[in-house]
Amino acid sequence: MLYGFVYLNKPTLAGYAAQVDGGLIAETKTRQMKKKSAGGTAGWKLLGLKGERGGENERTDTFSDAPEAQFQRLLAAANSDPDAIGWTEVLDPGSDFESANVGELISWECDLGIPNILRLMTPGGAASKLMNMMGTAVSGVDAGFKVGGIDGSNLDADQRAQLDKAKGGIDAIKQLLEGANISRAVVGTDSDTNWTVYGTVVDEHLLAADIDAERLLIVGKIKRKLAPGQKRRIVDIPHMSELKRGLRKTNEPELTKEDDPPMAEGQFVTGPALELDILAIYR
Repeated sequence: MLYGFVYLNKPTLAGYAAQVDGGLIAETKTRQMKKKSAGGTAGWKLLGLKGERGGENERTDTFSDAPEAQFQRLLAAANSDPDAIGWTEVLDPGSDFESANVGELISWECDLGIPNILRLMTPGGAASKLMNMMGTAVSGVDAGFKVGGIDGSNLDADQRAQLDKAKGGIDAIKQLLEGANISRAVVGTDSDTNWTVYGTVVDEHLLAADIDAERLLIVGKIKRKLAPGQKRRIVDIPHMSELKRGLRKTNEPELTKEDDPPMAEGQFVTGPALELDILAIYR
């Protein structure tokens, strides 16, 4: 089967593959050499002198071990002897997750998505795009252009004060978002169980722009088990209260309600749950 990867942590995969293979074979080099020679007898026949010149051609070929091939070998090892590498293919989430231990690898097909709050707050997310758009509009008005019904060339003192206040607020929120450097995370659920899996993902290993309630396979090493009812924040969001207040001041309808899903959902996960060091997400 050919896999379409949505996320693949290549450095971690290389480490696992090295253990399965008994040694890292990420790159192999082969060298081929071909010698050549030419000879002739000198003109002094009586002396019988003979001269030779020689040389050699060398070619080096490098064969790289693609991460996708490493993953295939890891799956083959899991199918051959799952106990040897601590691998569980989850077929019955209730019993499989209950018996799973920290440090083991699990593979599970579930509904995966990035929580709305993280989709909003992470670098390049909706909040960042909104602030950039508003900053552009405010700069246009400040430069004397007419933007959204506001004529920047004819502002009174009160309008100028409001414009300066808006510029300061936008800059402050942008600085908070950049300073927070919030990580992305995914949460996996299934209608057949009350168990949840979750874990952070590293942007540089993401192979898709977004993960939004998709049916996918997730592979990861168990980092933590949450007991039923135990609550844990999915990711730490510094300056959360300041960000929420600032975003509501933008007067965007979807951000002004206290109970709006982007602001209220997805900050915490409640057990029973497994926190994973995520290796791969694919279909």
